[in-house]
Amino acid sequence: QTVKMREEKEILEHFAGVFTMMNLTTFKEIFSHMIEYLVERIHNNYALQIIPNTFLANPNTSATFATV
Repeated sequence: QTVKMREEKEILEHFAGVFTMMNLTTFKEIFSHMIEYLVERIHNNYALQIIPNTFLANPNTSATFATV
């Protein structure tokens, strides 16, 4: 169970990391349209909280994500 959770966390961090490397305009465009969906998914699966945590912890995406 612990190994699975650790692997899931690592996969989600890598997934979120892909978005942190995007052009900020593209990043904002995607998440301004998908924020409600993301919140809904997090409500159903708390493990997905890693995705916005990664965006907020990253100095390149934090300010942009916070304004979506």
